[in-house]
Amino acid sequence: MKLNNIGSNQTEIEYPNGTQIFFSYSTPVAGWSSEVGYFRTTKKYSTTTSRHINKYFEAINEEFITELDATTIERVAAGKFLVLKKCHHCGSQFLAPRNNHKYCPVEVSNCGGNHRQWRKRKVTKLEKEFGVSKKAAQRALTIAEASFWFQGTTTADDNFELVLERLINVKANQQ
Repeated sequence: MKLNNIGSNQTEIEYPNGTQIFFSYSTPVAGWSSEVGYFRTTKKYSTTTSRHINKYFEAINEEFITELDATTIERVAAGKFLVLKKCHHCGSQFLAPRNNHKYCPVEVSNCGGNHRQWRKRKVTKLEKEFGVSKKAAQRALTIAEASFWFQGTTTADDNFELVLERLINVKANQQ
C-alpha cells in the first residue's frame, strides 16, 4: 500500500492490486480500479471537496468517470469489493465482494426483495394467462433470466417479454 499526499487535505492511497482511492480530508470520494475504471461519489460534499475532486480528475474526460454512491466508495476503500456486476433487477452497475451476487447491495436499494416480488407476480400471471403449471412458469422465467446477458436486455421486465414470446411459441407448437 502506498500513501500519496497530493495537496492540503488531499490524499491518495494506492493498493497492491492497483486500486487508487482519493480522500478529501478523511473521506473517500473518488479513485480508480481495474473493475470500474475512474469513479467519483454521487454525494455532494463541501465546495472545497468538490474542488478537490474536480482537480483530481482535471485530465480525465467526464465520460470515463463512473458515479458511485458514498457507501460503495467507502467499501472499495476498505478493500471489500472486487467484482463489477450488473443488477439482475434494475440493470445498474454495482461492486460486489464475490461473483455470485446478482442484485444491488441492500444499503443502496432493495433490488433483491423487489425482484423476488416481481418474479412471484410474473409466475402468477403466467399461470393464469397461459394455463401452465407453477413449475413450468418458474422454469420459463429462469430460462429467460439465464439469457439475460446474451439477449442484451437491461431490466427484469425485458426478460419477462422474452418469457412471453417463448410461451406463445411453445403454446402455438402444441396446437
